[in-house]
Amino acid sequence: MKEKDRFNLAGGAGWFIAALLGTIMMFTSGCSSFGSSKIVPDRSEYSEAIRTSSSQQLLMNIVRLRLGGTPELLDLTQIVSQYQIRTTGEAGGSITSGPNTYPFSIGAYIQETPTVTYSPVTGTEFATRMLAPIDDYQIFLLSRSGWDLQRLMSAVVQNINGLENLPTSVGLSAKSVPSTLEKFAEATWLMEMLETEGALEIYLQQAPPPPTPAAGGSKPSGPAANQKLHYVLAFTTQENNEELTGKISSLKTLLGLDPDVDVFPILMHPAKGLAGREIVIEMRSMLSIMLYLTGGIVLTEDLAEYYPEVFKQLKDRKEDGSWLHPVNFFRIHCSKTKPDSAYVKCRIEGSWYWIEKHDRTTKTTFTLIQYLSRLQEARTNSDNEGILLTIPTG
Repeated sequence: MKEKDRFNLAGGAGWFIAALLGTIMMFTSGCSSFGSSKIVPDRSEYSEAIRTSSSQQLLMNIVRLRLGGTPELLDLTQIVSQYQIRTTGEAGGSITSGPNTYPFSIGAYIQETPTVTYSPVTGTEFATRMLAPIDDYQIFLLSRSGWDLQRLMSAVVQNINGLENLPTSVGLSAKSVPSTLEKFAEATWLMEMLETEGALEIYLQQAPPPPTPAAGGSKPSGPAANQKLHYVLAFTTQENNEELTGKISSLKTLLGLDPDVDVFPILMHPAKGLAGREIVIEMRSMLSIMLYLTGGIVLTEDLAEYYPEVFKQLKDRKEDGSWLHPVNFFRIHCSKTKPDSAYVKCRIEGSWYWIEKHDRTTKTTFTLIQYLSRLQEARTNSDNEGILLTIPTG
């Protein structure tokens, strides 16, 4: 080999080595900050995916109930995502220097390997989340957080001081409209109006100590004896405001309350000897709430058999209680074709069900049910892990 060729060879090889090393350094120099750079986009994408999946599961369970199916719960409990950068440099390709050819190749790639863990909700946890009545603190906590009392009462409360809300039925069988429905509607409307105007407030209060028993008498027992805090409903009368005074008087009359008392304990079960001095509320379970909301599904004619009689009776009513029909504040659309504008959608038995993206009223109610579902989830035993189903998606 001539001296000139040796020089060209050295120059070509040097160029190749410099290019290879430069590429490797370019990728490896950013490794220390690569993980942090992925937090912002990945957290946003995973958060949106979890929200969409959770919303679809709730929507599907409501539709399943309307179609006579069984709701299923599958919790997403963990996401672990790992990232890896790999660089390669080897003989491949070619560089020509004069009469000589030098093969090489340079490569680099990023690998992400997420693992998603699901936990089926079964047994006691399922019963608690779906069948246990909503706790009073849940509805009043949401009320104190800004949710309108009328929507809460309509969706969550089945009975208040003997005034009955719309009935629910697992089989969606025909039921008559309660005779007290219009009074229930009027009572919840008055509660909302009075709360908005500052004349009604629901808050926690220290319960008075139990009375001292007479000589030889037994000490009080049960939940009432141990309860230290309870919710109360308090009216605030305002002088020279006949309109508010009239609304308070009307609400007390509807609920059978003592007109001379302004603070009433809220109980989940009636107490003896307190007639007219307490408010007794019967809460629905999550299953009952979801069954109630099935009345908001606008079914096509071929699915009309799934429309329960109780909702047929209310569909065209104009009386005061007609607004309690869930379709007035919760509307799910149904079609054989995929919707173009949907906030959340699912497909069941060949039909699409969805909530319109611009239907703020329905979206608000749907969000409320999601909050209630999470509050019910918090009541379950955290030690009950159940069976884990782990799916590596990488």
